[in-house]
Amino acid sequence: MAWIFAAAVFISVLNTAQCFNIDPVAWKTWTNAAAGFGYQVVQRQSDVLISAPLEQYSPSRRGKIYKCTETCTSLPFAAPVFAVNMSLGLTMTNDPITQNTMVCGPTIPKDCKSITMYSGACFQIDQFNRFGSAVPPSSPECRTEADIAFLLDGSGSVHNRDFQTMKTFVKTLVRPFVGKDTQFAVVQFSHVVTVESNFRDFFSSGRWESKVDGISQKGGGTYTAGAIRYVVQNVFTSAGGSRPNVKKILIVITDGESSDSQNLPYAIRLAENAKIVRFAIGVGNAFSSPRAKQELDLIASSLSTDHVFRVESFDALAAITKNLQDKIFSIEGSQSSGETLKMEMAQEGFSVAYVPKGIQMGTVGANQWKGGYMEYTLSGQKLSSYEPLFMEQDSYLGYSMTIARTREGQLTIVGAPRYKHRGLVMAVHGQINQKIDPFPWQFQTGEYFGAEVRAMDVNADGYTDLILISAPMYKEADREGRVCCLISTTDNLREVGRRCTLRMVVKAASTYSHGEGGQQSQFDLRTVRRHRSNYTLNTGCHRNRSQQQIYITDNNEEDRLLRLTWALIEAVDVSRDQWTTEEAILHELRELTYAGLSYRRSQVAGSISVPLMQQNHACSVAGGVFSVQ
Repeated sequence: MAWIFAAAVFISVLNTAQCFNIDPVAWKTWTNAAAGFGYQVVQRQSDVLISAPLEQYSPSRRGKIYKCTETCTSLPFAAPVFAVNMSLGLTMTNDPITQNTMVCGPTIPKDCKSITMYSGACFQIDQFNRFGSAVPPSSPECRTEADIAFLLDGSGSVHNRDFQTMKTFVKTLVRPFVGKDTQFAVVQFSHVVTVESNFRDFFSSGRWESKVDGISQKGGGTYTAGAIRYVVQNVFTSAGGSRPNVKKILIVITDGESSDSQNLPYAIRLAENAKIVRFAIGVGNAFSSPRAKQELDLIASSLSTDHVFRVESFDALAAITKNLQDKIFSIEGSQSSGETLKMEMAQEGFSVAYVPKGIQMGTVGANQWKGGYMEYTLSGQKLSSYEPLFMEQDSYLGYSMTIARTREGQLTIVGAPRYKHRGLVMAVHGQINQKIDPFPWQFQTGEYFGAEVRAMDVNADGYTDLILISAPMYKEADREGRVCCLISTTDNLREVGRRCTLRMVVKAASTYSHGEGGQQSQFDLRTVRRHRSNYTLNTGCHRNRSQQQIYITDNNEEDRLLRLTWALIEAVDVSRDQWTTEEAILHELRELTYAGLSYRRSQVAGSISVPLMQQNHACSVAGGVFSVQ
C-alpha cells in the first residue's frame, strides 16, 4: 500500500488546459430573507438547492433547504423529534451519478446530567425532492462512563436458589448500561474473596451473561470488611482494568452481619479515599436489628437514605432495580471538565462525502476535538470510524472532506484546519494514512490550511486529477488566502513536498452580507463586481516556472476584506448553454460561486493556454475556469 502515499493524489496525466478571463455578470440572482441563505449550494441538472442553515422557523427547528429555478421555494421537511435546532444545510454535497443530495445539520444539543452533548444528522434528498430517514437514526444516549463492581455474598447462609436470584439481579442491572462506556466487575465473598470477572475481562470474550451464570457459590462465613478492602486494593486499580477519571461504584449485596465488622471502618476509609461510591443492599430479616442497620449505613456512602436498600427477600431485588439504575445514572463523575470527552461534542455531519457503501460524516469534536469521521450506510447503520490517536487536541479533523477516486482505489481527503494552529490534511486509505501540509518554511500560524478540500476530475475520465486545499486565512502584505493544488501522474507518483501551490491575490475587496441586522442575504454573483482582484496563475513546476494572470476589475472599489478560499464548488449547466461540468469547473471562490456557479459563453472574454506538462513534470494549475481541450 506504499504507493498511496508517495503522493497525495494519483491520477492520469493532464495534457493541456485553458484559463479564461471572467466577466463577472450574474446570469441569475436569487434573494431571500431567510437567515444564512446561500451558505451552501448544490447544483442539479435542472435547479439549484440553496441552504439557509440559520433560519429559525420554530423554537426547536432551525435550517431550511430551498429549491431555486426562476424563484426559490423551501422544501417541505418534517424533522425527527431528536433533531432539535440542527442547522440543516450547514453541510451539503451531491452525488453526480444519482443526482441525490446529502444535507446535514451538525448542531443537535442533548442535555445530560453534567454536560450538553452536540451531535448531528444527515438526510438524503432524492431527485424528486423527497427527504430520506436520518443518518444516524437517533441521537446518542447520554454517556454513563463508570466502573461498577458487584460484591456478592456467597456465604453459606445464602440459599442456592437465592444466589441464582442474585445473579439474575446483576444481569438485569447491567443490561441498560451496555454500550454506554460502562465497565463491570463481579467479586464473590465469603471467608475468601474470588474475583469472578474484573473490569478488563467482563466483556472481553464470550457472552457476559454466560460468565455471570457460571459463577458458583463458595459457601463459608461472611467477611464483608475484608472483601471491601480487597476490591479497593485489587479491583479498582489499573491492573484490574479500572480507569482514571471515571466514576467508581461498588454495589454490596449481603444477607447478614459481617464476621469482621471491627475492620469495617478501615475498609470504608480506603473506599472513601479512592472516591468509590457505595451502595449497600441488605436482604432478609437479619437487617431488622439496629446493629445490622448501622452496619449497612456504614458500608454505604454518606446520605445513606439514597445509598441503602433493604428488601425482605432476594425475590424482591427486582423491585429496586429501576431505582438503583436511576441513582447510578445520576452520580457525577470524578473527572475534571473536558478530560475524558469522546463523542459528546462530535457534531457528526460537519462535513460529509458519498462513498460506495453509503456516506462518511466528519466528527470534528470527537475525542476532545481531535476529530475524525464515521462511515454509515444510507439506512443509518454504522460501519466504521476513523479517529487517529496521534492527532492533537483541538485539531478539528473532519472540518472538510472529499473523496479522491484513483485507479488503485479510493482515498478520503480530510482537513484539520486547527492542527498545531496552522492546519493539516490527511489522505486516508483504510488504516493507512499520510499527512499533507506545506513545506515547514511555508507554515503560517492561523492560516486554517484544510478549511476546504476538493477532488476534481478535470478530464471526466472517472479518476481524480486535482486535489485543492484551501488556506483562507493565509496572509501576505497585499494578499490573503491560498489554495494548494496537488497533481500526480501514472508513471511517476509525486512526493507531497514537491507540489506547486495556487495563491489567490486580493488588492481590494468587499465582504459578503449574510443578512445581519435584518438585511437580506443575496445569492448573487455580482458580489464579485464590488472589488478589484487579480488571481495569480502559477503554471511553473520544479524547473520551468512562469506566471500568467487573470484580472477581474470593476470601478466600484471597496476596501473591506474578502475571504477567498472557503469553498470549492463544482458547476453544472443550469443555464442550458451547453457549458457543462465536463468543459468547465469554477473552483474555490465561494464569493464567485455565490450566485450562478455557471457562466454563459458570452461572459468569457479571451483565453490563456496553460500547459500542464513540462519536461515530464506534473504542474499545478490556477485560475478561474478549467477547460480540457
